[in-house]
Amino acid sequence: MERITLNTDYSGLLNLEKSYKVYSLESIERKNWGYEGTLKITNEIKFQCVIKTGKDYVDILETSGKFSIHINFDNRNAEIHCNGISNFLTRTITSRISRLLSEYGKYFRSSRKRSVFLKDKGDTLVDLRGVYCPYGEVSIINILNGVKIGNSIEILSDCVAASKVFPKIAEELGFRYEIYDMGDYASYIFIRYRKTDINEPDLCKIKEGIRDYKYIASLFIYFNKIEKIEQYDEFCRDILDYDKEYLAVVSPRGRSWFLISYINKNILASRLEYEGVTFFDDCAFTVLDGLKGKFSVYRLIH
Repeated sequence: MERITLNTDYSGLLNLEKSYKVYSLESIERKNWGYEGTLKITNEIKFQCVIKTGKDYVDILETSGKFSIHINFDNRNAEIHCNGISNFLTRTITSRISRLLSEYGKYFRSSRKRSVFLKDKGDTLVDLRGVYCPYGEVSIINILNGVKIGNSIEILSDCVAASKVFPKIAEELGFRYEIYDMGDYASYIFIRYRKTDINEPDLCKIKEGIRDYKYIASLFIYFNKIEKIEQYDEFCRDILDYDKEYLAVVSPRGRSWFLISYINKNILASRLEYEGVTFFDDCAFTVLDGLKGKFSVYRLIH
């Protein structure tokens, strides 16, 4: 058992969809009873696990029952208990989780709302919390297209990627906006001041364009219909083969990485966000090829 002192209230650490990495989990997928995910002990040693949370604890259980890790919280303290693991692995994993909790735990705030004074309100409210890419982008495009000039709308979202893409989509569709940080989610106020036509992005510039969020927004606006969703357990670039021109969005449920690719017979441009680092084109596939773990491929068409 190892006991550490936290520099924060622990309630934010129980939101696994935001805090899973501090438990040395590489990715997670939500289930009715909890989560499934990959526990990283070293670069070479990884295990598939089920993860459950309670009001003051996180349990990580190896899927075949080989071992369990119990993290119990008490005020600003955490205790890490390991069962069924060798002494070496126990020391390794407790040390790793302790370090991650100590260094990064303070960045995960509780779910209490932040007080925001003089915050504007939209004429209507749409709650997209819990909706992740590309559903969020497709949803906001359809929503904003229905707003009349002079009207406003408030959209709530807890998707990190939304903070970069939503405003660019709004600008392309003729909106001004304000963003309010509400703690564990953001409030976007969009006000429409003009109508715009939906034009095909200049795909001749896709190689350079995919490096810019404004261009990415134009891709989502044009390829705005999810035609097919497929699940995979191991990545290879062949899974992106398709008989149509389309935009591929690929990510695991836990969003530890996120790939966008434009395909027209061949893969013409790609952008990968992987653990805070951005890779493009062949470099993106060098990182992903052979990567194991459950993820989804969304095929978006015009």
